Amino acid sequence: MNVNQVKIFIDFIANKEQSGTAYSITQLNNAFQAANIDLFKLRYGLPEDYVQGMPLSKMAYENTQKIKDDLRVFKEKVTIAVDQYGIMILPTNYVHKTGIEYLKITNQEDCDTPDVSPKEVEIIDDDKWSERVGSTIKKPTLNFPVCNFMKDSIRFEPKNLKSVDLSYLRTPVMPVWGYTFVDGVETYNPATSIDIEWNEILFTDFAKLVLNYLSINLKDAELNKSMAEYKSLGV
Repeated sequence: MNVNQVKIFIDFIANKEQSGTAYSITQLNNAFQAANIDLFKLRYGLPEDYVQGMPLSKMAYENTQKIKDDLRVFKEKVTIAVDQYGIMILPTNYVHKTGIEYLKITNQEDCDTPDVSPKEVEIIDDDKWSERVGSTIKKPTLNFPVCNFMKDSIRFEPKNLKSVDLSYLRTPVMPVWGYTFVDGVETYNPATSIDIEWNEILFTDFAKLVLNYLSINLKDAELNKSMAEYKSLGV
């Protein structure tokens, strides 16, 4: 969605021209970026919603097709090298794993078209890692590889995978309302702006979060009134 269209809508809801409500561009961009993260967290799943015996948020990734559709713009799939120690460095924008697979290649030297068979990599928790790696019955192999998430990397067994395909949700790019001064007035500049990555269907959801931050930050009576009226519409 276009960042300037969201600003125009926010000014309309706040009745900015008539009420005299004022915010700085820094405050606006801070609100944009906070709303961007909040909307991602709401769609991805809030840990605060988890209850005993039901470790899922009311709204969380893959709960519904709608949520998957909302978050699909943030899905990435990359092939990443696994070093000789079985370590793969996570992408810096990594948020959530949606899949890990190892492509086992056979007949590579004897055939022009080697067989490639994807193998799902099983994720092992910290307390089970040593037991699984040292197991004589379920020892990890190229057919049944395992991994364990660390601080900024993933370790694999067996160590000689060389590379894996990682599918994941990334962090959203932070939106920016860029401007230039025209006759002393801050005027929208698309060249220095960064649009909002969310689909247009979430326009009002995003705008409501931005308005909420601005009303809290400014402690503006008119803006708080506009925000309350906006919420009463059930948007």
